[in-house]
Amino acid sequence: MFSANGLAVVVLSRLVEPSAFGVIAAAASVGLILKGIGPFAVTQATLQSGDRPGTLRAGTNVAWGITALLAAALFLSADLLASLLDLGESAWVLRAWAPILLLQGAVVPAQVVLQRSLRFKQISLVQSLAALFGSAIVPIVLALLGLGLGALYFAALAQAVIETIGLFLVLRRVELPGRGGSHTREILRGTQTFSTLFAVSSASTQGDNLVVAGTLGSDALGFYSRAYKLMALPANMIGDTIDTVLFPVILRSRDDEDAIARGISLATLLLSLTLLPLSALSIVLGPLVVEVLLGPQWLPAVATFQVLAAGMYFRVATKPFAAALRGLGRQRWLTIAVGGYAIGVVAAAFIGGRWGIEAVAVGVVIVLAGYFVVIVVMAMRVLGRSAMPMFGVAATGLPASAVCGLVAFGVSSLLDGWPIFVRLAISAVVGFVPALLVFLLPRPRRSVRSLLAMRRSPDDGGSDGSSDGPDRPDGSDVDTLSL
Repeated sequence: MFSANGLAVVVLSRLVEPSAFGVIAAAASVGLILKGIGPFAVTQATLQSGDRPGTLRAGTNVAWGITALLAAALFLSADLLASLLDLGESAWVLRAWAPILLLQGAVVPAQVVLQRSLRFKQISLVQSLAALFGSAIVPIVLALLGLGLGALYFAALAQAVIETIGLFLVLRRVELPGRGGSHTREILRGTQTFSTLFAVSSASTQGDNLVVAGTLGSDALGFYSRAYKLMALPANMIGDTIDTVLFPVILRSRDDEDAIARGISLATLLLSLTLLPLSALSIVLGPLVVEVLLGPQWLPAVATFQVLAAGMYFRVATKPFAAALRGLGRQRWLTIAVGGYAIGVVAAAFIGGRWGIEAVAVGVVIVLAGYFVVIVVMAMRVLGRSAMPMFGVAATGLPASAVCGLVAFGVSSLLDGWPIFVRLAISAVVGFVPALLVFLLPRPRRSVRSLLAMRRSPDDGGSDGSSDGPDRPDGSDVDTLSL
């Protein structure tokens, strides 16, 4: 999926105008928020109610009802929202998002049944297939046909359709609303709780997009969202790999705080030794990266990309600590931290919007660094340990990142005048060599072996291996489009 997403980013950026990406980013942010407070919240509330008779029918009825109301509200308020988000004549995209929302509501019962039966691998397979078509195949084909904004919208619609059909095929039946179904009030109360939690987390994950759209317009959001997406590609790959290894360790070791602390420390060290050098390379080679991967029309996004790249490590390094807080039953602590982060992101976007997307990016990175500090302190306090040694571990990769940046800068300067692709490739490869050499040292090698050994422990309690969530700070498993 990483290669498909990367290919989509490169190809689509050359076929679709920045303003179209801005419009679809704003619409996807609105759609994600509505999905979270509707279908996703109902799914979680139904799962929480247990496998008692009548709960699935009640959950189905609630899902269809709430989703229909949200879809109708979105359809009727599309013009107003488009005005607030400065989308011009693109209100049709918001209005057309209503069918996507309805599909997401219709698939709630299938999600519930499959998750209750622990069929996570089948869910993941269907979602990966839908994402492949929705993020790469459909948009690229339609963009080649010249549909522009339409290509991005129909890609989102195709992803929702494929996921809905796929999950129903796996389930081998379609659950429809109808009479009967007990525990409706219980599910409604649970839905309200989860909706509130997701409203807080969505402000942290989507607040900057919506503020940028409302204050600076869809063109600015297009550049901002593409810069963010480009920065996120390597971070996602490394972060998901670390998360897949660490999460089963936390699940298995809930009563062993020493094991959890050791796993977090090892993951933090490995993230520091990989992401900090990548961050340095992205900053130094930013102009080359943007021009080669996105194209010359995206050069106004260079400074934003470089600023966001400075926060690449913080963006992923919060995952182990968030997983520890959840695994140790401190979800409320995590919610408070995410709420503070959400307020900070929205405030930073509003304030930075006066000076452009670069200032917004600076504010977001500062807030993200602050969130990292807070969540590290919280997790270490729960584990009964000081946070200062962990900050030392997090800074381990700084010397290597400085060397990588200097080497890449020197090589790039020497190759000035060479073809830009060759210049970028050689500078990036040679620049990352110091980071690779670090892994020949005893401590990093032992860390990798130790973390993998913890993952392979025979005492593993049968974890399905599912990820703890994506790389946004809240750890929610509701993600945006990967266009």
